[in-house]
Amino acid sequence: MTFSAQPAFRNLKHDARIHVVGVTGVEGAAVASFLLQEGFHRLVLHAMCKKEDFERELLRNHKMKDAKDREVLLHRVRSWSVPIRFGADYLCGAEEADVIFAPQSWELYPEAHAPLLALRHKLMNIMHLYLELAPCTTIGVTGSDGKTTTTHLIAHLLRFAGRSVALSGNYREGEQILSRIHDLDPGSFLVLEISNRHLNFDLNRHPDIAVITNVTQNHMSEYESFARYCDAKERLLGRESIAVLNADNPCTRHMGDHCKERLF
Repeated sequence: MTFSAQPAFRNLKHDARIHVVGVTGVEGAAVASFLLQEGFHRLVLHAMCKKEDFERELLRNHKMKDAKDREVLLHRVRSWSVPIRFGADYLCGAEEADVIFAPQSWELYPEAHAPLLALRHKLMNIMHLYLELAPCTTIGVTGSDGKTTTTHLIAHLLRFAGRSVALSGNYREGEQILSRIHDLDPGSFLVLEISNRHLNFDLNRHPDIAVITNVTQNHMSEYESFARYCDAKERLLGRESIAVLNADNPCTRHMGDHCKERLF
């Protein structure tokens, strides 16, 4: 399932009613902290767990090895001064929101998230924020296999070349740098690992450089057909994006037919 692109985040007023779903997750927690930092005060947060399990679920979802990092996370979350709807109240009042930030994984829990189906025109995710707000060159990487390795390799090569690089996106072990996105230098690079589930949402903006490693039979339980899965991956390529595609993979090679003038 895909969703129409939302209006630009920059156009949201600070009194917009914004709900954030799944705030025990890496993306949900990062989005909630960012919105509070930016002065959005009409926030409602949603956590599927019970209130007494909140911090345990938060730490379980954030794969932090350093105890100091865990304490920083807990301190930040404990400072949130907006309503959180837990357990039986999960998604209560979501229909009143102007915008709903949902995690990429929300479709994996269809029963719990059934109310969002009627609200899909309001849904955004963390990638909307990264791609719209980054003041620098963005490199987005997706693929059925190898996207984590490729993302890290690109970041390593850029750093080796003396460039300033930030790395974020689709992994729980690394830092979501959303709260520091305004600090990025215009001459730097933001390298993002982007999943097929992020791409089930249409994007307002696309990466300046879009890398697709391959597309193979993966996540088939989530799509009606392999063609639909390929379509989701191809959604990474914007009209202005430089496309870096795998010529040895039939699916990505076919994508190259649609963007020959900017293809590598």
